[in-house]
Amino acid sequence: MYLVRSWARHVERKTALAEIANGLRYKTSDEDRQGSAARLLENMAVYSRPETPHELAAAKVYRIPGAGPEAQKAVERLRIEFEVLERVSSPHIMRLLDKDLGSRYVVAEYYPGKLAEQSARFTGRAVETLHAFRGVVEAVAQLHSEGVVHRDIKPANIFVADDGRLGHVALFHFPENVAPPAWNP
Repeated sequence: MYLVRSWARHVERKTALAEIANGLRYKTSDEDRQGSAARLLENMAVYSRPETPHELAAAKVYRIPGAGPEAQKAVERLRIEFEVLERVSSPHIMRLLDKDLGSRYVVAEYYPGKLAEQSARFTGRAVETLHAFRGVVEAVAQLHSEGVVHRDIKPANIFVADDGRLGHVALFHFPENVAPPAWNP
């Protein structure tokens, strides 16, 4: 998986960089220098600030070698995954942002934490834990109502939102059975 910037953040950085280049390129009078320096610092801050999780997306490239029956089967499963993600809309299933079956990549919402990495947050908090997992249950119920069985629900496939609240759990609907693990970096 790779992290990619949102288009809005990309444009913001590109614009700031152009303003920085313009500010360094042109000579200004003594009275304009203070304002130019302030604009330069402001654009440097915009360009160099860290991205927030909302400005990032998760990109994944599926490596499916060959062109034989196994590769065709894996590509077909990937096509079905894309179709399901386009069709099903839920606050508890990661949104599909971009995809290309020919290039075998997908870009989805980014969630910085996985349940597998944050299980200690739930220890000894039974009521809050049950409340948090309501979103997972709702996502699975919605998938089932659409005729889809996830087949790979596990802590590594449940993502927790960056705000830290237990009630914001998202289910990433890309089970490992899309392709054998060797094809799934």
